Amino acid sequence: MRMQLDKVYAVSRRYVPSIPEKSDHMLTVTTERLAGNVYVRCEEFEIFSGLPDDTALVSSNFAVWFALPIAMRLGRNIHIAGTVSPTAARNAERLSHLWETWKPELFTSISVTADTMAETPASRTEKRLMAFSGGLDSTIALHDFHARTGLRPDLITVHGMDYKRDDQIRFEKLLKKTEAFRSGVSDSQIISRSNASSVMRRFEIKPDIGFGFQLAGTLFLHENFYSRAMIAADFADFYECLIGPYGTTSAAVALFKSENFGIDLLSLERTKAEKAAVALQDERILRSISFCKNYDTRPDNCGMCSKCVRTKALFYAISGDIPDIFLKRAFDPSDLRGIDLSRSYERVFAQDNLRIARLNGRADEFAFLKEGLAEKTKPSRLRIALYKFGVFLRGRSLT
Repeated sequence: MRMQLDKVYAVSRRYVPSIPEKSDHMLTVTTERLAGNVYVRCEEFEIFSGLPDDTALVSSNFAVWFALPIAMRLGRNIHIAGTVSPTAARNAERLSHLWETWKPELFTSISVTADTMAETPASRTEKRLMAFSGGLDSTIALHDFHARTGLRPDLITVHGMDYKRDDQIRFEKLLKKTEAFRSGVSDSQIISRSNASSVMRRFEIKPDIGFGFQLAGTLFLHENFYSRAMIAADFADFYECLIGPYGTTSAAVALFKSENFGIDLLSLERTKAEKAAVALQDERILRSISFCKNYDTRPDNCGMCSKCVRTKALFYAISGDIPDIFLKRAFDPSDLRGIDLSRSYERVFAQDNLRIARLNGRADEFAFLKEGLAEKTKPSRLRIALYKFGVFLRGRSLT
């Protein structure tokens, strides 16, 4: 019995982040190009990211963003064996201060040095590069940008974030699913295969934090050819303070910049419900978007996972109907009764859903969400467990 308890304790410890301590042992980070990849290495990790051999590198700024979260996690300063923009280095240090403030149990602020500190030259083109996943946020952001400016940015999709690096079949299905929409509003599509997400998870840096650093590192690999980079905002700006810190919050993204290159957040003014309303007006968008959490059905939307149910709720609150883009199309507002409204993300969703339902005369059908938001206590574990079990059983019927 004692041995079994020791095993349980040992397993549980893997998922409890230890508080980092500041170390005097610096991380020396090197970079190397090899067979269509760029490698960012030090004694603690090796991250690779795909980059065409004909794409010139003008600095090692990208290495700062890839290495930064792990260095903060270990409490170790970074030295880049290469050329880094002093603006990027200062912003990285500032970013580490922010994350130490936000997550002191996970991160420690650090300093950044390099062999050479020199500003990188500005791109000679005005072309934009946008990170694109095919989800609701990036699809609507791309639609909005093209509608507002008439410009067609190049797109980059990272293979190794939402889709496993060895899962070429599902990833190719995603590209095929989004092709019709992409071709109308963008130019080239760049694919970057990377292990950065899995490496960061080894250091207990979850995707909701690590993906911002990974996107920044990936986009900065292309700073020589593009004037600006762009990513989609996950939440409307006024909701960010309710959600708490995450990888692409406005304050963090504002610091992913050098003197002549940086990242813009798109569609910060739109809530998820407003994005869903845009999608309902364009059949190309509806046929393109993929947001399912069920990996077995991706890039198709299962209709049963939490993200699918929330998205169906928004569609229903707007139109009273569910578009035919789910494997399981049926929906009733009561499907939301099991969500945990003590979680900030779920509270923001519930508020957004109620607001759009009121605008469309369907508030009564979601009245239980208003009641739940007013409750002082969390839903019981049993209630949440029963809800999740019900979702599981319904999901089994997909196979």
